[in-house]
Amino acid sequence: MDKPDWTFAEVSTPQRGKKITLITRIGIVLALIDITVVAAAPLTRMYLDFPSLVTFRIFNIAALIGLGLAALGLLLTLIAAFMRVAPAWKRGLVMILIGVLPLGTVIMTIGPERFFAPRTPIHDISTDTTTPPLFIKAYTSDAPRRNSLDYGGDEIANQQLAAYPDIKPILSKLGPNLASNKVVQMISDLGWELTNVDLNDGIIEAYDTTRVFGFIDDVVIRVQAQDTGSLIDIRSVSRVGRGDAGQNAARIRKFTRALNE
Repeated sequence: MDKPDWTFAEVSTPQRGKKITLITRIGIVLALIDITVVAAAPLTRMYLDFPSLVTFRIFNIAALIGLGLAALGLLLTLIAAFMRVAPAWKRGLVMILIGVLPLGTVIMTIGPERFFAPRTPIHDISTDTTTPPLFIKAYTSDAPRRNSLDYGGDEIANQQLAAYPDIKPILSKLGPNLASNKVVQMISDLGWELTNVDLNDGIIEAYDTTRVFGFIDDVVIRVQAQDTGSLIDIRSVSRVGRGDAGQNAARIRKFTRALNE
């Protein structure tokens, strides 16, 4: 059988090195664009009034893309190091560093505690899951919301118990009136917006706006007489989003700590 008069050209090691170097350069540029998007997302919400949910999704997608670029950078670094292509593996390390910055930005933005919180897709957290405090003023508000203020029943209660077993009713030594007055003062100190105070029924309502992306969560607090003191329950509900990355639970914990001081 006659041999063909053509053969595949072999790619030399220098040529391979040039290709890897080129890929790492492109990767660094993409990683720089990605970190720019991560930084710009919350700014567009703050200064251009872009929707919170849209900017938050862009923020998270960009962070995942950055993680992917970092993984690619690691692979290219190992290949370049094996082939002894110094410029390429050094650029690969730069690509890794820039790629992981968006993820670090996410962790620092929402807080390490909430970032590593259970990824339970719930947005309604209450210290009392049997008879949770009921909203009054929030029901009549015309503020835009996607989530209902109606409690989800046993399904939500069981999910909360699995994710946040430490969320419990709060006992205070103060009587109902003194406890209610303290709660009203705490709302101001915490930077929440007070919307309703009904001392007769022991119901206090407010809303809190998250610092970076401007998500608004409704809060209702119920104060009841309990022996010589008061039983205080708090419920926090996100207006948008299926999950909350632990934001509502963190808010309740912060309120509990402040109340017990």
